[in-house]
Amino acid sequence: MPGTKFFLPILMSAILTMSSCTVSKSQKSRKDNHRQKDVKYEEDLSASRLKYQVTEDKPKTDVSTKTKTIVPSKDISKQLGLKMDSISRKNQNLRFAEGYRIQVYSGPSREEANMARDKVLDIIPDVDVYPIFRQPVFRVTVGDYTDRLEANGAFVKLKDYFQNAILVPARINIVRPR
Repeated sequence: MPGTKFFLPILMSAILTMSSCTVSKSQKSRKDNHRQKDVKYEEDLSASRLKYQVTEDKPKTDVSTKTKTIVPSKDISKQLGLKMDSISRKNQNLRFAEGYRIQVYSGPSREEANMARDKVLDIIPDVDVYPIFRQPVFRVTVGDYTDRLEANGAFVKLKDYFQNAILVPARINIVRPR
């Protein structure tokens, strides 16, 4: 028969598959008995563990008895004081520093720039406002802030009134305490 050579292996694999899926009663009872017993697994692994040699601990020495006080042999406080004074005098002459300002207006209209300046002074009266004209653009910037965190408080207040307000890096005036 021509189909027998294909039919026979398929038949054999189907019989083997079905026979392996069935569990005999004796196997089932052995599995059930094993489940009912409370068997604890124990194995001695001491032969395969690494063994370490025990060494005796050295007695700890008291560190506080061995410390010495170090006396400085050269005093540079006078030279350091003079250097710091010269730096202080130099810094007193500085008028500008790198910082941030808040730009609230940028556009071609002088009237709108003046209105923006007046509105800023109504919102925050004690802040410095700088109207700047660089042809053909009028800009209004606010404040002298040394870092972004310092400028953020005023920026949040002004952002409610000026949607296009941005924080810009600028050369700021140094405010001297009086």
